[in-house]
Amino acid sequence: MDSPCSHGKNRLRKQLPRAKVLQFFAQLPPCLVGIEACASSHYWGRELTKLGHTAKLMVHRARTLVIANRTAQVNQIRGLLGEFGLVVPKGVARLRRELPGILEDAENGLPALAKTPLATQGESIYFGRR
Repeated sequence: MDSPCSHGKNRLRKQLPRAKVLQFFAQLPPCLVGIEACASSHYWGRELTKLGHTAKLMVHRARTLVIANRTAQVNQIRGLLGEFGLVVPKGVARLRRELPGILEDAENGLPALAKTPLATQGESIYFGRR
């Protein structure tokens, strides 16, 4: 079997008690170690670097939160448009594509008073665009 750190692929996924982390990594050859960012992740990154490893911090929870918030906002915009009989299919890309035309259409029954807040909300879904 290849070593846990060979060929740039995830070879090992392991949770360790705090007291055994350094002992475990001291036994491994230098490799890339992914650490989920948390209060002590910078400390662990420095300690692993001292042992010859390369530590990379990942912020999965923050990305998940951004996506969840964006999805909620998209659904809120779709719901508000639905109150005026304007239906946009599910999906961020569809709303991004269709919202500007909906806001510019003077004949669709969307009150001018609703267009400004919808435009403001719509602008925020372009952040972090993929």
